[in-house]
Amino acid sequence: MKLKHTIFILFLASACPKAQAGWFSNETEKELQKELVQTEEQLLQQHKATDQWEIIAGVLGVGCILLFVIGTAIGAKTRHASSPKPE
Repeated sequence: MKLKHTIFILFLASACPKAQAGWFSNETEKELQKELVQTEEQLLQQHKATDQWEIIAGVLGVGCILLFVIGTAIGAKTRHASSPKPE
């Protein structure tokens, strides 16, 4: 039984293509540099858009908390004003 498993594993290992240990290309150094610059510019634009959304979400969050506090204060004042007064 073990022999069958060993033979099967050896067969699978020999049938698999060899993995390349690095990133190799036929492109010239200038083409690679140009592609790298384009990728960096795209990444910077994505970060800028993400930063803008983070600021917008933060401002909206603070606004919601402010409205909650103001609403709670108004509700407490109204409840206090409408309660029957002891005579």
